[in-house]
Amino acid sequence: MGEGKRFLLSLTIFSLVAGGVLGIDHYVGPIEEPEGYKILDYSAALYPNGTLEEVYTYLVKNDGEFHVLYRSWGSEVRFARGEGERVIPIDVNVTPSEGCIGYACSSLGQLETYHGKDLTIYSSGYVKRNEMGIYCREGLRKGIYVVRYTVKIYPELQKGSDGYLLHITFSEDGSAYERVAIRLTGFDVEDVWVPSYMEAAGEENLTIRTKERIDGPITAAILLKSVPEDFTRSGLAEVKSASREGRWSIRKVNLLYMFSLGMYTVVKYYYILFPVFFLALYLLLGREKYPGRVESERILPPRRRPPWIVSYIFGGYGGKKICSEGLLATLLDMKRKGLIRIEGGKIYVLSDYTTDPFERRVLDFLRRHSGKDGLELTKIKGALTTGADAELKEDLLRLLKADGEILEYKEEFLEDYVPWAQYSYIVPSPTILMILFILVFFMSSFRGYIESALVYSALGLFPLLTDNPIRRSFVTRWKNDYYREKLQWDAFRKTVKEKKIDPETVEDPLVEDWIIYGTALGVGNEAYDKLLTYSGSAGVLLLGYPSLSGTFSTLPSLKYISGGGLDTEFWLEVASMGV
Repeated sequence: MGEGKRFLLSLTIFSLVAGGVLGIDHYVGPIEEPEGYKILDYSAALYPNGTLEEVYTYLVKNDGEFHVLYRSWGSEVRFARGEGERVIPIDVNVTPSEGCIGYACSSLGQLETYHGKDLTIYSSGYVKRNEMGIYCREGLRKGIYVVRYTVKIYPELQKGSDGYLLHITFSEDGSAYERVAIRLTGFDVEDVWVPSYMEAAGEENLTIRTKERIDGPITAAILLKSVPEDFTRSGLAEVKSASREGRWSIRKVNLLYMFSLGMYTVVKYYYILFPVFFLALYLLLGREKYPGRVESERILPPRRRPPWIVSYIFGGYGGKKICSEGLLATLLDMKRKGLIRIEGGKIYVLSDYTTDPFERRVLDFLRRHSGKDGLELTKIKGALTTGADAELKEDLLRLLKADGEILEYKEEFLEDYVPWAQYSYIVPSPTILMILFILVFFMSSFRGYIESALVYSALGLFPLLTDNPIRRSFVTRWKNDYYREKLQWDAFRKTVKEKKIDPETVEDPLVEDWIIYGTALGVGNEAYDKLLTYSGSAGVLLLGYPSLSGTFSTLPSLKYISGGGLDTEFWLEVASMGV
């Protein structure tokens, strides 16, 4: 594959990730709707005597999916006045009310019902402590439900030299709200602080609203000049400055909000803009040196290299494993050299004389599993297709692993043109994913931003999921004059694939070169029709040989990048004809 094509493939992969992030952000948004229901509207009114009236408007999307709709409280729910902050339920009702009852469950597990009785609620398992809601034994029908809660709140006030601080949180369970409107009437308000995603207006009739869809705390810190005489409070805590305490309490919420929003924004634009960064990096640093004029078609192999090097380096840009086509081409070449013989469906080792490190591996592998009677091809087939011989399968994986001397060959041909370039993507992607995965377990508020960023990070791993030539090539550059040789191998592969030569017009050694090196480059059997009928024993050996990746997915192959890949049928022709 030429420089231009591999660059475009790499750019396309990163652009697909960027497009996926943009699509999710546009059609889903950072805060996903809960499956099955959503809170369309929340309104509340707080009065000077401590009475809080709330109205939740829910949209239930499916029949029978939910048996309860509820709101939880951060303060203790009790049915009697006592010490400390608490919420005392007064009433719960719902419209439409058919088949539904209201309920409230205290921090002690006591359960009260409203507007009806249904004993199944006690054993339903749906009700939790410090919770109020509605229950329907048969399951709620899809549609809109308006639930009204009336409670008496006993908050703790803080008294400072500058006034009284009422810090009240209406919701902190991480529910996503479309709209929020809260009204406080009859309070002598000096100042008010709300999170940056909310706004407040008015003094005597204070109104607090959200500015956007949010899944964070619905909270406010209100500085009062005086406390209403009949306002139900649990006590006064002395502080130096009530206003400072109020600002700090909201600042903590804002810090968490900005952190979540910042993580979401950084991750989103990191993946959206990475194709631009990659393009700039390539244009500035990564372009190959101009190789001069290189023919577009080539009859002869550029050089007599070991086939596994042609496959591993020039076909696959190095990697963690040698491709199955490289193994096959090496066996064909070893047969031509007289190192092995294939006869009666078996492989026999004839000689150990070779200086090639991979050929030595192959010979050791064959000797370990062949014995005096040779290695049966069907035995290898069983290990690859059904895993019948686990020991053989594991040994085959070790055979193809690129380590030691194999990796030294890669360093001779290829280099990372900027060492930090690959880490600008390869390191941040899984690192960000891990951080976000941990945060999801610890954050109850603003989870939508973190979860969306987590989805984007998971999507961003797509280019890194496999050890493939496209991923390896995007920060790789050829040393010396090897890029020219790479293009020559590409031209040779194209010539073999398109069958530009009639095999009857060339000598047998050239036909064998076509078969061996074409196999190493992943051309595929469809290019060998004429060769197989003419090339004698080498052609018979190739006929029906599998692409190992087609039968054993953990073995790498060039099939996905070459557009070919060998047939998945095994060497049945070899076993039946003998060579």
